[in-house]
Amino acid sequence: MNSPLNDELPVLTQVLVQGHVGGAAARVGLPPRRHHDSSVTAGPQTGYANAASPSDWDPLALRVRDAVLQDLHRHIDEMLEQRLAKTIDRILEPLVRGMAAEMHIALGEALHDIVTRSVNREIEREIERSPNTPKL
Repeated sequence: MNSPLNDELPVLTQVLVQGHVGGAAARVGLPPRRHHDSSVTAGPQTGYANAASPSDWDPLALRVRDAVLQDLHRHIDEMLEQRLAKTIDRILEPLVRGMAAEMHIALGEALHDIVTRSVNREIEREIERSPNTPKL
């Protein structure tokens, strides 16, 4: 189950303990990190203020969960959008090519009919204008 990618990603306790949160700390509302202070009864190995009891962790847990869900939602949206675009392209490409071929044929036939009618009319007009031309 452990892939090289999974081994590179820190788990939540490593993030909180080692401070790898970067901009994520501000996003989830982590309090500023303090050096170990024996007067603060923080959770095990956290080093964060305002963590005196398990009930103090509830708001932090909710903020972390919400931030993770928002990030996950964004990634899922991007992935679905890419897959949907590829699937639509695969489905629509032959249809578009077929429609373009049909339109090409239909336009060719329509142009042929228009030119044929136009030539026939001009021939008829020339026949009518010329007094010495035998009538058909």
